[in-house]
Amino acid sequence: MAEKRMLSQKIVDSDVFLDMPSTTQNLYFHLNIRADDDGFVNNPKSIMRNVNASENDLSLLILKKFIIPFESGIVVIRHWKIHNYIRKDTYKETAYKEEKSRLIEKDKVYELCDDSVTDTLQISGETDVNVSQSRNEIATQNRLDKNRLDKNNNIDESKPKKDVFKDIIEMAGFKEDLTKNDLKDFIDMRKKTKKPLTERALKLIIKKLKDSTNSEKIMQKMLENAIVNNWLSVYELNEQEKSKLQNDEIKSKDYKEVDISDKEYSEIMKGNAKYE
Repeated sequence: MAEKRMLSQKIVDSDVFLDMPSTTQNLYFHLNIRADDDGFVNNPKSIMRNVNASENDLSLLILKKFIIPFESGIVVIRHWKIHNYIRKDTYKETAYKEEKSRLIEKDKVYELCDDSVTDTLQISGETDVNVSQSRNEIATQNRLDKNRLDKNNNIDESKPKKDVFKDIIEMAGFKEDLTKNDLKDFIDMRKKTKKPLTERALKLIIKKLKDSTNSEKIMQKMLENAIVNNWLSVYELNEQEKSKLQNDEIKSKDYKEVDISDKEYSEIMKGNAKYE
């Protein structure tokens, strides 16, 4: 296997790449360095942890289509052939032939074969990522999801889709109406961008919000960021944003209105009020 790796300015100087956080860019560089001669990486999460990146960084590389994930946990660098030319005398084919067989190459860019489609699943219970599944697998999964929905959630399937989403949001147990409204706006945004949510995907979004924080103010900000940026998922706030919102919540809880009578108000204004 070749020891040297190259990166194309055509890719890393693009606005799409440069708009990503520096931690996401850094993770992409390290994945490229550690990929085999066909661009496959078998330990993306280990690399992620070693370079102090987060699940969000890995997910963002998938959402922005810089890497393609597989159910096995392996990823491939999508623009590998643009970045690197491996000489035949040093080239060693990848050990991940099954994953490679599911790809086609268009203008030196890897794409999933036409008989595969992508679905949004949750890996390790933490991050929503696009993984490839066959149409038969998805049809089976959809049937299982429908049966599970009927059995556990007791939602009327005869209702319009919008009403089913409303039921899911109500059953999530959010205390603040603003959180529910932000979720509805997120659903509308996904519909307008022609990437509508499924019932299962909505449940995953809600789970991700609740796993990230107990604060609905922070959940609201995560949803607002996703809506403004047309993101397919929600992402944790940075520490500065979290701290500001948490401080605002503490201040609002410390402030307490007290009802006083006109007589008490008059005494206060005269400076004669007594405080316990």
